[in-house]
Amino acid sequence: MRIPINLVQYGEERLLLEFQGAFNIGGGDAFGGLPIGTLTCDGKGPPILAVGHHELQGKVVELKRPVAILVKGEKAEEVEGGTSRAVSYDVTAVIRKKIIFMIRPKALMDAASKGLGVLKKAPS
Repeated sequence: MRIPINLVQYGEERLLLEFQGAFNIGGGDAFGGLPIGTLTCDGKGPPILAVGHHELQGKVVELKRPVAILVKGEKAEEVEGGTSRAVSYDVTAVIRKKIIFMIRPKALMDAASKGLGVLKKAPS
């Protein structure tokens, strides 16, 4: 199973996103290039990820060991008797922090649907 690594820009820094649990996608296994949600990370409060009608609250923590983002490259070289392929890896960024989302999601309600659950007495 492929596990995608989700990165987000935090100022000039990149962060790793860590989720506890799973995302249930109706009818399929992949996101199909769709965004997961909207991340708000303003530095005044905790990071908030809005996913559909749910909100996840996160916490920024330092990684014990930094993680490097590598890009694989190949180079073909002419050698005696044929062609040789050399593989190289370039470091494009180093991640030193992550956002952990481990609190249960909170349901979001917009202003239009807040009064729908209220029972009112019928006029007599």
